[in-house]
Amino acid sequence: MSTRSRVSIPEMTKHDDSLPPAVSPDLTNGGGGVNSLREQRRRLLRMSIAAPPVVMTLVSRPALGTGLGCNTPSGFLSGNLSRPSTPQSCSGRTPGYWKNHTESGEWPTPYYPTTVSGTGGHQATKFHDVFSGSFCGTQTFLTVMQNSSGGGTNAVSNHCAAAILNAARGWTPVLTVGQVQNIWSEYISKGFFEPTAGAKWYATEIVDYLKTTMPL
Repeated sequence: MSTRSRVSIPEMTKHDDSLPPAVSPDLTNGGGGVNSLREQRRRLLRMSIAAPPVVMTLVSRPALGTGLGCNTPSGFLSGNLSRPSTPQSCSGRTPGYWKNHTESGEWPTPYYPTTVSGTGGHQATKFHDVFSGSFCGTQTFLTVMQNSSGGGTNAVSNHCAAAILNAARGWTPVLTVGQVQNIWSEYISKGFFEPTAGAKWYATEIVDYLKTTMPL
């Protein structure tokens, strides 16, 4: 009896020096063994290596409408919803710029901020002479852009007026005078503008887009 006790006690307390100090020998058996721990470490390592490209892809998407970059309406939409597009350079001015720069020669012909009488004179450009509908009544471009209070259709009208002047000056290669007129015409008749089939831009989205073409 005493001999068997002396033999069994060392066997029960003996450790395998080939294993890491923090791992008990019984972990070598079953699903919780050293091999399992090593596999878990490998999986974590693979995940940590794979993660950065995903983050970089999300961060590297260009933010449209910043700096001097601008796109056509459909290009702006596709750049935000699907894939990045290469923006062109725009240098359009805001309604605030145009209403404060009414000196002779500042506005592109045939648009005029005020009426000038006499030889070589001209009439102030009225909004309804350029755009469809009667929302702005007989207001001139200048009056419309001076009316900066509120959002909605008021905001759309004064940004469309500025966009016309920018297009006429050649400062927005992504928008022509005709395209700006079309944006307003569709919006005023439907309540929204479709930059592409199935997509609807209401007042806020139209103004946000037009602002990307007038960073100065």
